[in-house]
Amino acid sequence: MKILIAIIFIINSFTAIGQCNINTTQRPDGNVLKYFNPQPIIREPDHEIGISIYENTTTNVLMLNVSVLFKGTSPQKLTNNAILQTSNIKGINIT
Repeated sequence: MKILIAIIFIINSFTAIGQCNINTTQRPDGNVLKYFNPQPIIREPDHEIGISIYENTTTNVLMLNVSVLFKGTSPQKLTNNAILQTSNIKGINIT
């Protein structure tokens, strides 16, 4: 039974990874970027927040892109630090 559950979990993991359409861009400076278009993670009546991850395969650097779509309201200026909460106690503070 445990082996069956493990097999189902592994197959499910591979199908979850395959749901993002990964794009590749060759930049003029020679860097190659792999990324996927922002996927919505928060949907509210007045805004949506999407996130995507970029990987520079030339330098092996990962970048995080957070996009905010304002619906029916004007964009507001960020007045405080943005904190991305990670799985640990702290988080990533963006000033």
